[in-house]
Amino acid sequence: MPDTTLYTPGNFPQPGTSRLTVSETFKLALDNANVTSAIIREGRATTWRKITLWTAHGTLEFAQDPYIGPSWSVAPHPGPRASQPRWEASARAFTNSVLAVLDDLCEKVPANHLPGSDITDLTSDDQALLRHHFPEAFVASSAVRAQFGGGLAALAREIAAGRTEDTRLREEAAWHRRLKKQFDLLPAGTILATREGYPGVATVSDEPGRQTRRSLDRHLGARGTWKDDLNKENRAVFGLMTPERAARLRPGLLSSHQVLSALQQAKELAPLYPDLA
Repeated sequence: MPDTTLYTPGNFPQPGTSRLTVSETFKLALDNANVTSAIIREGRATTWRKITLWTAHGTLEFAQDPYIGPSWSVAPHPGPRASQPRWEASARAFTNSVLAVLDDLCEKVPANHLPGSDITDLTSDDQALLRHHFPEAFVASSAVRAQFGGGLAALAREIAAGRTEDTRLREEAAWHRRLKKQFDLLPAGTILATREGYPGVATVSDEPGRQTRRSLDRHLGARGTWKDDLNKENRAVFGLMTPERAARLRPGLLSSHQVLSALQQAKELAPLYPDLA
Protein backbone atom coordinates (compact mmCIF):
# COMPACT_ATOMS: atom_id res chain seq x y z
CA MET A 1 0.00 0.00 0.00
CA PRO A 2 1.35 3.49 -0.77
CA ASP A 3 2.26 5.65 2.16
CA THR A 4 0.37 8.94 2.05
CA THR A 5 0.66 11.75 4.56
CA LEU A 6 -1.02 15.16 4.58
CA TYR A 7 0.33 17.82 6.91
CA THR A 8 -1.29 21.16 7.69
CA PRO A 9 1.41 22.88 9.77
CA GLY A 10 -0.74 25.84 10.70
CA ASN A 11 -3.11 28.61 9.80
CA PHE A 12 -2.09 32.20 10.32
CA PRO A 13 -3.58 35.54 9.30
CA GLN A 14 -2.19 37.33 6.25
CA PRO A 15 -0.63 40.64 7.49
CA GLY A 16 -2.91 43.59 6.91
CA THR A 17 -5.95 41.43 6.07
CA SER A 18 -8.45 39.22 7.82
CA ARG A 19 -7.73 36.34 5.39
CA LEU A 20 -6.10 33.18 6.64
CA THR A 21 -2.96 31.83 4.98
CA VAL A 22 -2.98 28.04 4.98
CA SER A 23 0.06 25.92 4.15
CA GLU A 24 -0.18 22.21 3.34
CA THR A 25 2.43 19.56 2.56
CA PHE A 26 1.65 16.17 1.06
CA LYS A 27 3.93 13.14 0.78
CA LEU A 28 3.35 10.01 -1.28
CA ALA A 29 5.58 6.91 -1.45
CA LEU A 30 5.05 4.54 -4.38
CA ASP A 31 6.93 1.39 -5.37
CA ASN A 32 9.07 3.18 -7.95
CA ALA A 33 8.75 6.84 -7.03
CA ASN A 34 8.36 9.37 -4.25
CA VAL A 35 6.28 12.52 -4.38
CA THR A 36 6.16 15.61 -2.22
CA SER A 37 3.88 18.58 -2.78
CA ALA A 38 3.14 21.78 -0.95
CA ILE A 39 0.74 24.67 -1.40
CA ILE A 40 0.00 28.00 0.24
CA ARG A 41 -3.57 29.30 0.16
CA GLU A 42 -4.76 32.78 0.98
CA GLY A 43 -8.47 32.53 1.55
CA ARG A 44 -9.73 30.32 -1.26
CA ALA A 45 -6.94 31.19 -3.69
CA THR A 46 -3.80 29.04 -4.00
CA THR A 47 -0.93 31.50 -4.31
CA TRP A 48 2.01 29.09 -4.28
CA ARG A 49 2.34 25.46 -5.36
CA LYS A 50 5.19 23.00 -5.73
CA ILE A 51 5.22 19.30 -6.56
CA THR A 52 8.32 17.12 -6.95
CA LEU A 53 8.48 13.60 -8.34
CA TRP A 54 11.57 11.45 -7.76
CA THR A 55 12.26 8.22 -9.65
CA ALA A 56 15.39 6.10 -9.95
CA HIS A 57 16.10 7.84 -13.27
CA GLY A 58 15.64 11.47 -12.28
CA THR A 59 13.45 14.25 -10.90
CA LEU A 60 10.52 16.20 -12.35
CA GLU A 61 9.41 19.34 -10.54
CA PHE A 62 6.65 21.91 -10.99
CA ALA A 63 6.56 25.25 -9.17
CA GLN A 64 4.03 28.04 -9.32
CA ASP A 65 5.04 31.34 -7.79
CA PRO A 66 2.94 34.54 -7.76
CA TYR A 67 5.96 36.55 -8.95
CA ILE A 68 7.49 34.34 -11.67
CA GLY A 69 4.53 32.19 -12.65
CA PRO A 70 4.54 28.43 -13.36
CA SER A 71 7.75 26.60 -14.29
CA TRP A 72 8.91 23.03 -14.90
CA SER A 73 12.35 21.59 -14.28
CA VAL A 74 13.79 18.16 -15.02
CA ALA A 75 16.98 16.53 -13.75
CA PRO A 76 17.65 13.09 -15.21
CA HIS A 77 20.34 10.87 -13.74
CA PRO A 78 22.63 9.91 -16.66
CA GLY A 79 23.86 6.75 -14.94
CA PRO A 80 27.19 5.06 -15.70
CA ARG A 81 28.82 6.12 -18.94
CA ALA A 82 28.91 3.56 -21.70
CA SER A 83 31.40 3.23 -24.55
CA GLN A 84 28.85 4.92 -26.82
CA PRO A 85 26.91 8.14 -26.12
CA ARG A 86 23.64 7.42 -24.33
CA TRP A 87 22.22 10.75 -23.19
CA GLU A 88 19.05 10.21 -25.21
CA ALA A 89 18.67 6.69 -23.79
CA SER A 90 19.00 8.09 -20.27
CA ALA A 91 16.43 10.77 -21.03
CA ARG A 92 13.99 8.18 -22.43
CA ALA A 93 14.44 5.92 -19.41
CA PHE A 94 13.67 8.95 -17.24
CA THR A 95 10.56 9.96 -19.19
CA ASN A 96 9.26 6.39 -19.19
CA SER A 97 9.77 6.11 -15.42
CA VAL A 98 7.81 9.34 -14.92
CA LEU A 99 5.02 8.40 -17.30
CA ALA A 100 4.62 5.04 -15.52
CA VAL A 101 3.66 6.68 -12.20
CA LEU A 102 1.73 9.80 -13.26
CA ASP A 103 -1.65 8.03 -13.23
CA ASP A 104 -1.11 6.95 -9.62
CA LEU A 105 0.09 10.42 -8.75
CA CYS A 106 -3.00 12.08 -10.25
CA GLU A 107 -5.24 9.69 -8.37
CA LYS A 108 -3.62 9.95 -4.93
CA VAL A 109 -2.32 13.52 -4.66
CA PRO A 110 -4.98 16.06 -3.56
CA ALA A 111 -6.46 17.78 -6.59
CA ASN A 112 -5.55 21.28 -5.40
CA HIS A 113 -1.88 20.23 -5.21
CA LEU A 114 -1.72 19.16 -8.88
CA PRO A 115 -0.22 21.48 -11.52
CA GLY A 116 -3.30 21.81 -13.72
CA SER A 117 -1.14 22.20 -16.84
CA ASP A 118 -3.26 20.95 -19.75
CA ILE A 119 -1.51 19.52 -22.80
CA THR A 120 -3.95 21.41 -25.05
CA ASP A 121 -2.68 24.72 -23.64
CA LEU A 122 0.88 24.12 -24.84
CA THR A 123 2.34 26.33 -27.57
CA SER A 124 2.41 25.00 -31.12
CA ASP A 125 6.20 24.58 -30.82
CA ASP A 126 5.84 22.43 -27.69
CA GLN A 127 3.07 20.41 -29.34
CA ALA A 128 5.36 19.77 -32.32
CA LEU A 129 8.21 18.85 -29.97
CA LEU A 130 5.99 16.30 -28.24
CA ARG A 131 4.82 14.77 -31.50
CA HIS A 132 8.40 14.41 -32.73
CA HIS A 133 10.22 13.28 -29.57
CA PHE A 134 7.61 12.02 -27.12
CA PRO A 135 4.39 10.97 -28.94
CA GLU A 136 3.52 8.66 -26.01
CA ALA A 137 2.38 11.80 -24.20
CA PHE A 138 -0.72 12.03 -26.43
CA VAL A 139 -1.93 8.55 -25.44
CA ALA A 140 -1.48 9.12 -21.71
CA SER A 141 -4.64 9.17 -19.62
CA SER A 142 -6.89 12.22 -19.74
CA ALA A 143 -5.96 13.06 -16.14
CA VAL A 144 -2.23 13.04 -16.92
CA ARG A 145 -2.73 15.15 -20.05
CA ALA A 146 -4.86 17.64 -18.12
CA GLN A 147 -2.48 18.01 -15.18
CA PHE A 148 1.03 17.43 -16.54
CA GLY A 149 1.03 18.86 -20.09
CA GLY A 150 3.87 21.24 -19.29
CA GLY A 151 5.81 18.47 -17.60
CA LEU A 152 5.43 16.21 -20.63
CA ALA A 153 6.78 19.02 -22.82
CA ALA A 154 9.73 19.46 -20.45
CA LEU A 155 10.45 15.74 -20.75
CA ALA A 156 10.30 15.98 -24.55
CA ARG A 157 12.83 18.82 -24.44
CA GLU A 158 15.10 16.59 -22.35
CA ILE A 159 14.89 13.83 -24.99
CA ALA A 160 15.65 16.36 -27.73
CA ALA A 161 18.63 17.71 -25.77
CA GLY A 162 19.87 14.16 -25.18
CA ARG A 163 19.69 13.40 -28.91
CA THR A 164 21.58 16.61 -29.71
CA GLU A 165 24.27 15.79 -27.15
CA ASP A 166 24.63 12.22 -28.47
CA THR A 167 25.06 13.59 -32.00
CA ARG A 168 27.67 16.10 -30.81
CA LEU A 169 29.62 13.41 -28.96
CA ARG A 170 29.55 11.05 -31.94
CA GLU A 171 30.76 13.81 -34.26
CA GLU A 172 33.50 14.78 -31.80
CA ALA A 173 34.65 11.14 -31.47
CA ALA A 174 34.74 10.77 -35.27
CA TRP A 175 36.77 14.00 -35.54
CA HIS A 176 39.31 12.71 -33.00
CA ARG A 177 39.63 9.44 -34.95
CA ARG A 178 40.26 11.36 -38.17
CA LEU A 179 42.79 13.58 -36.42
CA LYS A 180 44.75 10.59 -35.15
CA LYS A 181 44.96 9.03 -38.60
CA GLN A 182 46.07 12.31 -40.16
CA PHE A 183 48.63 13.11 -37.45
CA ASP A 184 50.07 9.59 -37.78
CA LEU A 185 50.79 10.34 -41.46
CA LEU A 186 51.91 13.96 -41.02
CA PRO A 187 55.56 14.38 -42.10
CA ALA A 188 58.13 14.99 -39.39
CA GLY A 189 59.26 18.61 -39.36
CA THR A 190 55.78 20.01 -40.03
CA ILE A 191 55.35 23.28 -38.11
CA LEU A 192 51.99 23.59 -36.37
CA ALA A 193 50.18 26.40 -34.55
CA THR A 194 47.49 26.37 -31.89
CA ARG A 195 44.00 26.60 -33.36
CA GLU A 196 42.78 29.13 -30.79
CA GLY A 197 43.53 30.44 -27.32
CA TYR A 198 47.18 30.90 -26.35
CA PRO A 199 49.30 31.33 -29.52
CA GLY A 200 51.73 28.41 -29.48
CA VAL A 201 53.91 26.65 -32.04
CA ALA A 202 55.18 23.06 -32.26
CA THR A 203 57.07 20.90 -34.74
CA VAL A 204 56.14 17.27 -35.41
CA SER A 205 58.90 14.82 -34.44
CA ASP A 206 59.35 11.09 -35.05
CA GLU A 207 61.04 10.77 -31.68
CA PRO A 208 58.84 9.04 -29.11
CA GLY A 209 57.24 11.03 -26.36
CA ARG A 210 56.87 9.84 -22.80
CA GLN A 211 53.63 8.01 -23.60
CA THR A 212 53.21 8.33 -27.36
CA ARG A 213 54.93 6.91 -30.44
CA ARG A 214 55.57 10.40 -31.88
CA SER A 215 56.09 13.73 -30.17
CA LEU A 216 55.92 17.49 -30.55
CA ASP A 217 58.77 19.95 -30.07
CA ARG A 218 57.07 22.95 -28.46
CA HIS A 219 58.74 26.25 -29.37
CA LEU A 220 59.68 28.59 -26.54
CA GLY A 221 61.38 31.33 -28.58
CA ALA A 222 64.81 32.22 -27.23
CA ARG A 223 64.49 29.47 -24.62
CA GLY A 224 64.54 26.76 -27.30
CA THR A 225 62.03 23.88 -27.37
CA TRP A 226 60.64 21.24 -25.04
CA LYS A 227 59.32 17.83 -25.99
CA ASP A 228 55.66 17.01 -25.48
CA ASP A 229 53.51 13.97 -26.23
CA LEU A 230 51.60 13.95 -29.49
CA ASN A 231 48.47 12.82 -27.68
CA LYS A 232 44.73 13.30 -28.10
CA GLU A 233 44.71 16.63 -26.28
CA ASN A 234 47.53 18.11 -28.35
CA ARG A 235 46.06 16.79 -31.61
CA ALA A 236 42.93 18.81 -30.80
CA VAL A 237 44.94 21.92 -29.90
CA PHE A 238 47.32 22.13 -32.89
CA GLY A 239 46.68 22.49 -36.61
CA LEU A 240 48.50 23.54 -39.75
CA MET A 241 49.78 27.11 -39.92
CA THR A 242 47.34 29.58 -41.46
CA PRO A 243 47.69 33.33 -42.01
CA GLU A 244 45.24 33.94 -39.16
CA ARG A 245 47.22 31.74 -36.77
CA ALA A 246 50.52 33.23 -37.90
CA ALA A 247 49.20 36.74 -37.19
CA ARG A 248 48.52 35.77 -33.57
CA LEU A 249 52.09 34.58 -32.85
CA ARG A 250 54.07 36.70 -30.42
CA PRO A 251 57.29 38.21 -31.81
CA GLY A 252 60.36 36.02 -31.51
CA LEU A 253 58.51 32.72 -31.32
CA LEU A 254 59.42 31.96 -34.95
CA SER A 255 61.63 33.76 -37.43
CA SER A 256 60.04 35.31 -40.50
CA HIS A 257 61.61 32.57 -42.61
CA GLN A 258 60.08 29.86 -40.37
CA VAL A 259 56.65 31.46 -40.58
CA LEU A 260 56.81 31.61 -44.39
CA SER A 261 58.03 28.01 -44.49
CA ALA A 262 55.20 26.88 -42.21
CA LEU A 263 52.63 28.67 -44.39
CA GLN A 264 54.01 27.04 -47.53
CA GLN A 265 53.96 23.63 -45.80
CA ALA A 266 50.35 24.14 -44.79
CA LYS A 267 49.33 25.15 -48.32
CA GLU A 268 50.77 21.90 -49.68
CA LEU A 269 49.49 19.64 -46.89
CA ALA A 270 45.99 21.05 -46.33
CA PRO A 271 44.31 19.06 -49.16
CA LEU A 272 45.73 15.83 -47.71
CA TYR A 273 45.02 16.65 -44.05
CA PRO A 274 41.71 18.57 -44.12
CA ASP A 275 41.02 18.29 -40.36
CA LEU A 276 44.34 19.97 -39.57
CA ALA A 277 43.66 23.03 -41.72
